[in-house]
Amino acid sequence: MFRKQKFVRNFELESLKEKTRILFIDDEERKKTIDYLDKERWRAQWIDDLDSMEKTALKDSHIIFVDIMGVGKKLEKEYEGLDLIVSIKEKYPEKKVVVYSSKSMHDIFHPANEIVDKRILKRAGDFEVFRSAIEELSKKCFNWDSVIEEIFRLIKDELPSGYRKEDLSKVLLKSINKDKSLNEKKIRTMLTVGKTTYDILMPLLSLYLGAK
Repeated sequence: MFRKQKFVRNFELESLKEKTRILFIDDEERKKTIDYLDKERWRAQWIDDLDSMEKTALKDSHIIFVDIMGVGKKLEKEYEGLDLIVSIKEKYPEKKVVVYSSKSMHDIFHPANEIVDKRILKRAGDFEVFRSAIEELSKKCFNWDSVIEEIFRLIKDELPSGYRKEDLSKVLLKSINKDKSLNEKKIRTMLTVGKTTYDILMPLLSLYLGAK
């Protein structure tokens, strides 16, 4: 008998470390940060800039840290890291993107501020800040409860009045096919949402379902 409940998984931290791939895009070398994360058994790598949106390092990563300055130049981004973040989120909406800088971003008016998953103020040797962000965002990629919470946050204004996260979870579980694909018609009908809302939740749910 096909049981939808088998898709509900909440991984322990060590399992998340095995599944999660992390990328730093920074014109300054991040060797010390990578070494620290490696000792913590996280899988991370660093590149000094992105020269293609099809780059394997980008496509294979789940969490991407982008410096605000000094990157995006190879793709001729006017506002460097900020424009690069917009391009990444547009092409890969399921990926978690963290913007970080040694300067405050609070006064910067740019679309990246609205779509980034997390902001970090960069300080020398402050490795714990990165580790904490990675732990938080890896759960949003691969733990059912966190995925539902994230989807609910993004689409709650489009859901019927009084809708709860528990209701959303039940509907999405009912809409998963045996081959782990999503039944778009069932989701849109049961949630009474349009294609735009479906396009928001689909990448997040597909990423979760693709984890083994």
